[in-house]
Parts: sequence; structure tokens; C-alpha cells
Amino acid sequence: MKHQKRKNFLTFKTPFWGQLALSLGLCLSSVVYASEFAGGWHNCVLKNDGSIACWGKSSSGLPPAGNDFIQISAGVHHSCALKNDDSIVCWGDNSSGQSSSPTGNDFTQVSAGSSYNCAVKNDGSIACWGDNYYGQSTPPVGNDFTQVNSSYKHTCALKSDGSLACWGENYRGLSTPPVGNDFIQVSAGGDHSCALKNDGSIVCWEQNNLPRNTPPTGNDFTQVSSSYRHTCALKSDGSLVCWGMNHNLPPVGNDFTQVSVGWQHACALKSDGSIACWGNNSFGQSVPPIGNDNDSDNNDDNNNDTFDNNEDCKHAIYSLKEKILTIPFVELPMLDVWNGQSTGKVQLWKGTLKQKYKTTDRFRLLMKTLAPIAEDTHSTCTATYSLDTGILSIPYIDVPTVVTVAGKKLDSGEVEVFKTTMKWEPEEKVFVVQEVNIP
Repeated sequence: MKHQKRKNFLTFKTPFWGQLALSLGLCLSSVVYASEFAGGWHNCVLKNDGSIACWGKSSSGLPPAGNDFIQISAGVHHSCALKNDDSIVCWGDNSSGQSSSPTGNDFTQVSAGSSYNCAVKNDGSIACWGDNYYGQSTPPVGNDFTQVNSSYKHTCALKSDGSLACWGENYRGLSTPPVGNDFIQVSAGGDHSCALKNDGSIVCWEQNNLPRNTPPTGNDFTQVSSSYRHTCALKSDGSLVCWGMNHNLPPVGNDFTQVSVGWQHACALKSDGSIACWGNNSFGQSVPPIGNDNDSDNNDDNNNDTFDNNEDCKHAIYSLKEKILTIPFVELPMLDVWNGQSTGKVQLWKGTLKQKYKTTDRFRLLMKTLAPIAEDTHSTCTATYSLDTGILSIPYIDVPTVVTVAGKKLDSGEVEVFKTTMKWEPEEKVFVVQEVNIP
């Protein structure tokens, strides 16, 4: 690619980042939910081109065609997906109405349970549909939810203040989560639940001292996934650890970016976009399709071109096809959990913004892509976030130029570097472009 040598800055000036960092206690990710792609007896995964691939028990149905999906969740015999127009589509078993897709274009996340689903809406409220025998589809009233996780008889959600709420079956304390405002992700299992705290530790609950409720010690976890009677977690070094029933022998390695636990099996996404599965394989659910085009947090393919031939400088990159802005390195201040003040230290994170459907100036932060950067990777031109000013400065953003051929706009192969300012609009929950400068 050809680069125009323009030293510009992409700047987000917004209090949102400060509020998000404060709610974290450490850095950025007030919501660290990952796609629940492992279901009861099948799995579905989101691919890089926005399409969906599923494997396992055939009665769970075939996924819809299309390249406009941005999040996926597999239930027991059905699945649901979020589209880039903020609508939801579900398929598979519909015996309890769980595959009857809700109307509306105001959803931000969906979670498929055993025979019901719950979803977070743009206004921070939760909507559920399907089976409600245990009250699992009757969420609490409120507009302060950021993540929801559906299970079998109960549901749990994360609130914007870092606290947890659960509802449905409360046998042995299933729906009685621990008190606190230091949680950043929750995962509801069959008869237990676990949550990730902002210090990197994991807590599990159910009033029974069983192995599944005893997570490993440590402060180096970045994601947790619970299912029937076992749980797996991703560590900051890219390795996996599992506990509970004997479906808990994950593959060895340090190249995993996400894990999802099914009924008696589990799958994990690797940094190269491939998938590894293990456990029960009665319906082929532990034999994933071959390929490395699944939606991974790996941005290496986007970071090969650099400004002034400096290979250590990793640019932010805008994809013309996917309408996604990838920010590979962001320095974020670490905060003291108790007083919300900066500790004077920073931590490297990465994340992406996706252009909102049918708009040209609105971008959503894809929470599931937020992840810490391994200590052995670096960039000489990292983006920086100032806690004092609430400004995120990105030194270089590569934007492909287009040419028109026979009335069709195509990527020309050349790259421009732009200076842009975006402002967070809390009511819409989007970044709105304020200014674009092309010197």
C-alpha cells in the first residue's frame, strides 16, 4: 500500500472513556463479554466476513445467510445473533418461542439460554423472551445494564456501576450474586455462576462447596465462561484453565483469545482465528470446521503497513468493507480501585469501533473486542488516553481511498492518514464524528 505522509491525530474527546475507566477500577473494559459460541450440543461462530458457521447437533438448525452479523450466542437447541443494524435473529427449536426473533433495532447484545433468551437494549434495559417457568425471563426493571448472560433456570447481568443482578431459580443461592461494585463480566452456569472482577480474579457462587464453585486463585484472568457443572477461564498470558466436572482438560498453549463452555464440551478461539474444542463429541460438537477466518481479537493482519517505514509503529486501521476501525494499541491509565485516582501506571489495550448501520458519522464501541495487550508486544506510536482531559489520541489512522469503476466504489490500494475528532453521545451510546481534516 502507498501511504500519504501526513502526521495527523485521530482524537476522541469524550467523558465516556473516563467513566468507563472509573467503572473498571483498573482500566477500560466495563463490559468484557465474549460471544457464547458453545451451546448445549452445538456451536456457532462469527466469521471475519460477518457470516455465521455452526456445527454439532443438526436439530439446532441452520444459521441464516448473510454477512451482517456482529455477535453470536448459542443456546441448547437454538441460537441467536445480533446484526449490524442492531436487530436480532434467532433460529432452531422454537417450542417455547425462543427462536421467535424480537422486533426492533435497538439491541446491543444477546444471550441464548436453554429455551429462552435475554438481550441488552440501547437504553440499558433488558428484554427476555421464551420459557419463563422459573422467572428466568423476567428481568429487573432498570436502564443501567451493560451485559446479560442466560442459562438454564436463572439469568445474571452486569450493571454499569460494576454490581451484579440475577433472577429466576434461586435454589442454593443461584440468583443471589455476591455484593460489590468491582465486577466486569458475569457468566451464568447450569447450577452455579461465576464473575470476573476488575483485579483479574474470579468468584463463583451457589450455596454448595463443590469443585465447580471453587475457581483457581490468581489475578491474571481476562474472561470466564460457565456451563452445566464446569467452568473455563482465559488468562492474560493466553492460556486456559478449567475446573468442575471432568470435561476440564483444555489444550495447552498461550495463543487463545476467547473461551466458551457448552453442556459437556468447550471451545476456544485462537489468535490466528482457528478454533480448538474438547470434551463430549456425541454430535460432532467438538470437531470444529477447519479454517482461520473466525472473528478473533488478533489484529496482526491489519498492522503490517507502517508510517515512514517504521515497522515498530502500529497504525489504527479503518476497513472500508467491514466499516470497522481497529485500534491496536492504547495506553490507558490504571486506577486505584478505592478512590478512582490514577496510580501513575499505564496498561496497553486494544479494541475496535464499528460504524453504525446506515450512518456515516456514528461508531459503536465493540465491547467484546476490548482486551489487554501481551507485555512482549509493543508499538512506538501507541494511542494514549488522558484521565485528566478525557481525550483518546490516536497518532495514525490509515483510511483506504476509493476509486469508482463502472459506478462501483472500490478500494484503490492507497491509504490516506486523517485527523478526526469524535464525541461520545451517552443517549445513543455511539461516538459521533465532529470533525474530519484532510490537510
